Amino acid sequence: EVLRGMCPVQRFGQVRDISNAALFLASSASSYVSGTALVVDGGSTLTCPNMVFGHPAFVKLYSQAKM
Repeated sequence: EVLRGMCPVQRFGQVRDISNAALFLASSASSYVSGTALVVDGGSTLTCPNMVFGHPAFVKLYSQAKM
């Protein structure tokens, strides 16, 4: 819940968020786009770049993750 609250859109990203970006780039709607990075992160890099990875809640969740 803490990590979700840190993201400006107040939710975790979904597979559809990435697939929608890929579909946009593959479509004619992006025909004038070139040489850019399309960041699909719910605005997190705008509000707290690199902050999430050092946040205690993230560190705890990461340490418990099964890899």
